[in-house]
Amino acid sequence: MACARLGRCCMHLLAAAVLLAGALPEARAAGATSATSTVKEWSAAQPAPIPLERLNGSPFDLKQLQGKVVVINLWAAWCAPCLTEMPALARLARSVSGFPVEVLLVNTGDTPKAIERALAKAGAGLSTLRLAETAGPSWRMATLPATVIVDGSGRVRWLVSGAIDERGEPLRSLVLKLLPPAGTGRPQP
Repeated sequence: MACARLGRCCMHLLAAAVLLAGALPEARAAGATSATSTVKEWSAAQPAPIPLERLNGSPFDLKQLQGKVVVINLWAAWCAPCLTEMPALARLARSVSGFPVEVLLVNTGDTPKAIERALAKAGAGLSTLRLAETAGPSWRMATLPATVIVDGSGRVRWLVSGAIDERGEPLRSLVLKLLPPAGTGRPQP
């Protein structure tokens, strides 16, 4: 009985993944790839605002970060590459501290307890939110980890699918493109 239920659950998850993959926005290749990630320029219409909530369930409005480059890393507690890249995300956040950049970890559906356990294991120490249940298909990624980079005006610029490397690439290079020109105290590449 339990095996049959588990089999049906797996089939539903597989069907949902296929549906979500078809719902992703069209994106144009920006020419940057690494061994484990692909960068795509967001060329589709701007998605509806991402519905976020704090771990306690209270809403979080991304408009609070208007004027900042926002790196939104979508992850799940069961995703090993997601947890592996968290230290690199933390290093990226430290390297751009003092600049108008915010790095957010956004869990895609785990319980608060599972999120806390995963974060303790990964040791990232970054602001962590959850994707609200009301999130539409533009925010339901078929591949995790996935990272969305939003410019200071609130416009989605890039989607990075897959894990970043230990130096934070390709995210670091993309964030630097959105900061003031060199010589104005911006972080060095």
